[in-house]
Amino acid sequence: MNRLIALVFASLSLLQPAVAYGQPVTPAIAFGARHAVALGANGDVLTWGDNVMCQLGRPGGNSAATPGLALRNAVQVAAASDHSMALTADGKVYGWGSNPEGALGMGNTYDQCQGPALVESLAGKGIVAIATGNGFSVALSIAGDLYCSGDNGMGQCPVAKGGRIESFAQVPLPELAGNVAAVGAGAFHVLALTKDGALYAFGRGREGQLGNGKTVNGVARVPEMTGVVSFAAGTWHSAAVKADGTAWLWGNNGKSQLCDGAMVNRAAPTMVAMAAGLKVTEVVAGGHATLLRSANGELYGCGDNQFGALGADKPPVVPQPALIAAGTRAATMAVSGSNGAFSTDGCAVRIGGSTDRGVAGGTASTAPFAARAGLSLCGARSAAALPDLIRVLPGGGESGCWTPRIEEDSSTQAVFAPLRQAMIVAETLLKQNAAFLAAPVPVRMRTSLSAGPLRDAGARMHVKAAPEKKPDGTRLWSKGCTVIPQIDRIGGAIGQVSIFFNQDARGQFLGSTGLPPKLTGRTAGYPEYNGWVLITKDGRLPWIPQTLADRLDLEGKRRREALADWQKTLASMKVPDAAAVQQTFEMLKKTDPAGADKFLASMKKQSEELQRRLQTEYPAQTKTLEQQVAEYDLYRASFTAEQLAAPAVRVGTPDPRNELTGLQPGPADRALFFKPAPAFPDKNTPDRIQVIAISFSEDPDPKQIERKAWQARVKSTFDFAALAAMLK
Repeated sequence: MNRLIALVFASLSLLQPAVAYGQPVTPAIAFGARHAVALGANGDVLTWGDNVMCQLGRPGGNSAATPGLALRNAVQVAAASDHSMALTADGKVYGWGSNPEGALGMGNTYDQCQGPALVESLAGKGIVAIATGNGFSVALSIAGDLYCSGDNGMGQCPVAKGGRIESFAQVPLPELAGNVAAVGAGAFHVLALTKDGALYAFGRGREGQLGNGKTVNGVARVPEMTGVVSFAAGTWHSAAVKADGTAWLWGNNGKSQLCDGAMVNRAAPTMVAMAAGLKVTEVVAGGHATLLRSANGELYGCGDNQFGALGADKPPVVPQPALIAAGTRAATMAVSGSNGAFSTDGCAVRIGGSTDRGVAGGTASTAPFAARAGLSLCGARSAAALPDLIRVLPGGGESGCWTPRIEEDSSTQAVFAPLRQAMIVAETLLKQNAAFLAAPVPVRMRTSLSAGPLRDAGARMHVKAAPEKKPDGTRLWSKGCTVIPQIDRIGGAIGQVSIFFNQDARGQFLGSTGLPPKLTGRTAGYPEYNGWVLITKDGRLPWIPQTLADRLDLEGKRRREALADWQKTLASMKVPDAAAVQQTFEMLKKTDPAGADKFLASMKKQSEELQRRLQTEYPAQTKTLEQQVAEYDLYRASFTAEQLAAPAVRVGTPDPRNELTGLQPGPADRALFFKPAPAFPDKNTPDRIQVIAISFSEDPDPKQIERKAWQARVKSTFDFAALAAMLK
């Protein structure tokens, strides 16, 4: 996992012996950023949601809203943002999905898009528990040793001498060697419970999630955390439950995930204030939220509820433990930045929160907790033992064939029929091109068409020549004459031809800066800009110079937005309410007098510093931004309407601190920036072919002599005149 967007992690992995075949296992569910993994009582692993990073471990295109079988015989599952792992009853570990940091422990950094693959670096280790974090994974052996693989940028996988390690190796911390009973992982930190009942933490500690009173990365024993029966790690916070029924939280508190009603980070464990006599038995954490289960089966939650992970009827931030459901005695529960889940009977799973990629089901952006259709964690194993893997990928297969055409966006709608027909004609030109078909290695040809979705958005065609495998061994061919859907993301094609119809200049020719396109040569008599061969009637260009008014308007908008954003920020700055601070202080004083005093001193210091800035620094900042807006208004008013309509040029030396310096009207041949021509292509007649742009891939590796020669032959023999004949 390499992106920290609503990250979710396996919150707790308790030491348990391997489960014999035929015996039920404890059902579980784990969330990734936009996918989910469920473990049934019969050992089946079900996945659904986003599959762009291959994190479902099964076929299903780039997403699958219906839970489907990915693996058998599992006793535990774990999910990170974009990768998934499972542990089977015989101690085998399987991994699949995104792998840029080596988190899967496969000995490489290649994504695993061929379904679950055996993690051979853990073979023979007797693994009994797994956990996943942001670009790294952790495994626990029956001997009590920890192993990790992946990113070590913050000390979360300390076996790595450098920034990462790509195979699992034993964590070299003496205090943990042979002594670990359970393990959990957060975004960049790990929690480990030892056999003698001590809780250790290592990795990122900047938000206090290591629980040792400090805010630095490293390794530490969490003081006073003894008799722990449950523990968990969210993105940047940690949680634990003691045998006496008290719950303790520490670390980041930006969304009140520490359940204390405040939003102040805590570097030491603080006891959660529950209703009198209410004992907590289990805790899970994910994203910036926490779930607590009481001895009587009530489920409480606090923290981030922006997407409804704690219940759609709760506020965006739930500051203190709020009752979510009762009768949740089944062990299954999980929470992430976007979703929450629990089960009352160990069979049906109730999921709330974001419905993106079908994780929670339904269509609303947020949903109350409801039974997830098509998902049950009940079921007995088959009478006969079945293999772990659901499918074994074939080898070899047909080459030189054209895979079924991919139709995307609105390409099949009747209104885009003329553009679709133009793309099919272009595809036919490639099918008739002998050079393109004579690839240096066996390939399958894959065409994708897209149009719209807006009526005037044009159409786009890509044709890829996909070899059987990438250089890293990832198989691109699927069954029959098909390729895996992730080919658009992971690449691997040895050649690609892209042909766009009626696109305006954005993207292909004009970047966000509006710098002029670069003429890179001529092909078959047509100009080539930025590597795209451009075909139009009479050589007309789909871009024109930006006017002085264009440039000035952009700068004016930037300055006004900067002032508005600052004023909004300033309005939100409030000196902490003294009564609320005192109330929190009194509550903390009952359980942590020293921590309460530190909290009070910290809040006093923050209040005094904010008051000082509100009186001195911030008014000066406001005045500076107001002066910049006034300067802009005066400068723009100095030009006539005719001058504002002329191309924008620069006179003299530019000042990077002031965009207005030397900005003047001038001739078109000195224009600084360009914009799409508003009337070309003519959006009033979007079906009329007016602009065609063609790109041919070129291998950047100079050693690929044969491949580069093939790509050059394809370009030199392509029938550009047949495309030009479509122009109207």
